[in-house]
Amino acid sequence: MTEFFLLAGGYGKRAEPLSSYLPKPIFPLNGIPLISHISSQLKKGGVSRGNVNLCHMGEKIENIPLPGLDIEYINEKVLSGNRVLKEAAEMDGEYLLVVNGDTYMEVPVRELIKKVDSSGADGAVLLRAKGDGVYSSVIFNGENFLKRDKDPVAGQFMYTGVSVFRKEIVNEFREENLFDSLERIGANIKVLIYDGIWFDLGTPELYFSADSGFRKYYGIKNTNSLSSNVSILPESDITNSIIWENTQVGNRVKLNNCIVTGNMSLENCNYSNKIITPSRIYDLKI
Repeated sequence: MTEFFLLAGGYGKRAEPLSSYLPKPIFPLNGIPLISHISSQLKKGGVSRGNVNLCHMGEKIENIPLPGLDIEYINEKVLSGNRVLKEAAEMDGEYLLVVNGDTYMEVPVRELIKKVDSSGADGAVLLRAKGDGVYSSVIFNGENFLKRDKDPVAGQFMYTGVSVFRKEIVNEFREENLFDSLERIGANIKVLIYDGIWFDLGTPELYFSADSGFRKYYGIKNTNSLSSNVSILPESDITNSIIWENTQVGNRVKLNNCIVTGNMSLENCNYSNKIITPSRIYDLKI
């Protein structure tokens, strides 16, 4: 049996000002909170029981209904990083699937477990070719994990934010960073290469790109991404924009390539490449 641990407690400082209104795990993709998409991936992989850690705006995450999952929420006053995974070490399952709550991908749950089970390893980390973006490198030899290198040019592969471990190895985690614990322990960790869809929602610009990429990948024809309780008058002109919940778009509003953080009404405005919040307007650098 496998349980999951969804890491959802981060402060999301790189995602400001968006993360001042919602925590990253519930940023909507095509109008649906990220955590709802992740939960669908978990259920598809046959994993329905686990933990979610909370800190920044944790109550907003906990209020998102995730039907079909048996979840125990862990509220952290101060984030403990990788150390919080030990909270799940006493659960019944043999494996713990660890998923970062600020990225979207099609989680290959069964392939990861098979990699550990067939090799007798302590765990497996899911890697991908870097592509765009500056990310730490993960160094490996064949199928064997060697180390993480913070230098982005040290290697061509990066951690996707998904891994699976035997429960006994989770009990030995001490450091805040996952890879620091793996290297100290000298754990036998395999790597699995992933070449599917993967989006980082870590900054407003990455989030905007992730939303449009998500719609394109799944063939969604919507011109815009609209969350619940959004109304737009026909006289308005809204293109390629993300509008969060409880937003009323009234007369003579023109938006292009914008993110609206919700809980507001718009009238008589014209914006392109902007983040629109109730308190001020920010540039969206796309």
